[in-house]
Amino acid sequence: MLRDESDRLRKVAVCTPRHEYSRASSDFERHNIGVLGSPKMAISQHDTLKTALRRFGAEVIDVPELVDHPN
Repeated sequence: MLRDESDRLRKVAVCTPRHEYSRASSDFERHNIGVLGSPKMAISQHDTLKTALRRFGAEVIDVPELVDHPN
């Protein structure tokens, strides 16, 4: 648990956008998405984020997507 902004992240839970992200195009309003970005770019950017977090010493836990939850 972080006590303030000077503490280091030690564990981070993330959910890489995969299948559900691209399925959101069927109902943007329901998923609170204005415009769907490129799924390939979203995955690439997410992978870059995970690499940076690991580089700074955080354990990255990539949890699976929930069905019908693209965010």
